[in-house]
Amino acid sequence: MKTITILLIILIASILILASVLYSSKPVNKNQTYIVTFNTSKMVGTSGTVLIVNNKSYAYSDLPAKVEVPSGSILLYTFQQQVLNSSGFYRLKSISGCNKTQSCVVIATYNFTSVKYGSYLNITLLPQNQTLFFDPEAFRIIPIPTPENILINISGSFISKNKIDVAILNLSEYQSFLGNRSNIVASHYYYENTQNASISKTLQQGPYFLVFYNPNTTMQTNITITKSILVK
Repeated sequence: MKTITILLIILIASILILASVLYSSKPVNKNQTYIVTFNTSKMVGTSGTVLIVNNKSYAYSDLPAKVEVPSGSILLYTFQQQVLNSSGFYRLKSISGCNKTQSCVVIATYNFTSVKYGSYLNITLLPQNQTLFFDPEAFRIIPIPTPENILINISGSFISKNKIDVAILNLSEYQSFLGNRSNIVASHYYYENTQNASISKTLQQGPYFLVFYNPNTTMQTNITITKSILVK
């Protein structure tokens, strides 16, 4: 009887070991799809784009946004540096979360800044000496605060390591640019293939977006702000 019991124990242990080996040797499913969820800290009364994922735009009202990502694919996303509302703007503080190998949540945290519009408007979009880096065909979009019925002026200057396109786009031009980068030429303010430029433009009835775009398909570049880009 004792011998039978020992044999049963050995048999059960062998089955467990075999199950473990079969499970661990199970091939990885190359068709695995992960879900990446994008969200932000709480915002009130915002308008315009907060997030861009693979060239698709999302407003705050669209969040949380769930995006399917096939295993092995590349997901490109950008949270806007500033998001406007009627009494100020939210500035991006940090982005956290997400493991590249599994479903995850990406959360952007914003801090709110109150602004008294009119003669008190004085916002730094990009400070002097800040450097922005661009991969080939990459772009950076910066919302410009433009309160209703008030004229504002945007000014500043920059230098670029390689030639870069710069434009100020209204909402329809901005949407057109996202669909086709070459549409950047049809803008209120446009500098093509420049390495050193000053920005000076009066705007009314926004929203508007300041865009830096590297049109080169193979070369990286960077720009340095030589005079703070301000909105007054």
